[in-house]
Amino acid sequence: MRMLFVSTLLLSSLSALAQTRAVQVFAPDEFVTGHVTAYLDSGEIIHVPVEKVETVEQLKRSLHLGETMSFEADATSEEAPIINEIVSQPAVGEDKEMFDPARFRSIQWSGIDPLEKANLSSVASYEAAQGVMDGMNGETDDDSQCYNRAHMWTYEALVNQRVNLGKLWIFFTRKYIREHRYKWWFHVSPYTEVGQERFRYVLDRGFTMIPYTVENWKNMFMKNQANCPVVTDYRQYDGRQEEAYCYLIYSSQYYWQPWQLKKVAEEGQHFYGYKDSELQIAYPDALGTRRVSIPVLRNPIPNPDIGTNPNPRPNPNPNPNPNPNPNPNPRPDPDHSGIRNGDQVVYQYDLNRTARVIETSIGNMLYDIQFQDGRREILRDVTRVSLAAMSGCVSNICVGHRVLNTGLPQEIVYNKVIAVTVEGLFVVQFEEGRSTNARSWGWHESYLAHTTACHRSGSGWCVGDIAYSRLLNADVRVIGHQNQGLVLEILSGRERGYRVKHYRDQLIRN
Repeated sequence: MRMLFVSTLLLSSLSALAQTRAVQVFAPDEFVTGHVTAYLDSGEIIHVPVEKVETVEQLKRSLHLGETMSFEADATSEEAPIINEIVSQPAVGEDKEMFDPARFRSIQWSGIDPLEKANLSSVASYEAAQGVMDGMNGETDDDSQCYNRAHMWTYEALVNQRVNLGKLWIFFTRKYIREHRYKWWFHVSPYTEVGQERFRYVLDRGFTMIPYTVENWKNMFMKNQANCPVVTDYRQYDGRQEEAYCYLIYSSQYYWQPWQLKKVAEEGQHFYGYKDSELQIAYPDALGTRRVSIPVLRNPIPNPDIGTNPNPRPNPNPNPNPNPNPNPNPRPDPDHSGIRNGDQVVYQYDLNRTARVIETSIGNMLYDIQFQDGRREILRDVTRVSLAAMSGCVSNICVGHRVLNTGLPQEIVYNKVIAVTVEGLFVVQFEEGRSTNARSWGWHESYLAHTTACHRSGSGWCVGDIAYSRLLNADVRVIGHQNQGLVLEILSGRERGYRVKHYRDQLIRN
């Protein structure tokens, strides 16, 4: 998936897409009446009018011969583009292994899970995960493909920080694409596991600057906040297009494009090691230049299991440590380890409905809940991790508080805290912005800024204070505070009205 940033200056509304191929072509009317639809290896979707016979034939030719295509499309539109003309050319490339092929063939695979032999590194803390993310090359091109960025980032994490990341794939189904006229059919990003709990965070530097929980990352792309079932077999996604809006697949870092996930599912062909031919494509696309220097992987790790230690899991402490340190390690809150009969809760897979606990069983680990709307529907044997209590506090943030959400990639918006999960995370409801009135599960305290009182560091900055920012060259008002700094509203200059995160030591009191 390509990055899309909102800018005050729109340099061009058209972009030419090069070195992309069709991976699936659908019959007319499958998605849009009077159009043939194609999935591209970039993750994008295009529609071609059926009357453009020559273009339709070129599209099919690209599919069957593996030819690359280029065309012009409106880069600012959130919907899949209508394409009237395609230019094709034969594909060339060399398939050169970075690792010894004999070593690759010696690995004894036992299943079709693309996470087999991934040997993921478990980093010690959220700060360590932030450190890995800070080490990613941030000079990526806005028009680059998500799978090329992910391949470069995971490779460099391995080379430079000796960290084995995984990849998380989200596949959007035809059901979702039709209903929302969506322009992508997949997206991929690196992820890591944090702490002894091995809690997963997504490191998608193309869209965020901090590690995101899987739920919050997923919701950046799911307009309806739908649940995405996790599957290990590509065919479970491919063959169940109307049963869900999306699916998630976890893989090792070595899976570059979706066709490799399909290969392991259908043929048991696992992928291990980086190929020079893939890196020679990934780097120039990710960085937007042909002049790149690909670092050399020396003494490659991990040493894959060949029948001795089944799942070795190194536990490095990568550097550098990030600054500031949000530290959102998930942990149970002692005040919310249990839920009692009569308590009001939010159910993770139906966030917009309030429920009440009516029965507990098996040592308070399973719950029967009854929704409190007109239908009064009852769900039985719901697990504790799927419920959030609609009372209580974590780190001075309580249910009912109004907070500023600073974890979104393009906006800072007011939220209301609705509930607290067993892991000490928050369920919030958006009061403004693109997701107004929507609820979202799994926000850590480090993403939420207090909107009353003063910064607890004793810095002297309180909500409502007016100051001057040398960095912004503008007057500002403090509207929120959190551990790593302040949230400001800009009061003067061209950026007047914008909200920004800001370090407190860069302000001058008016």
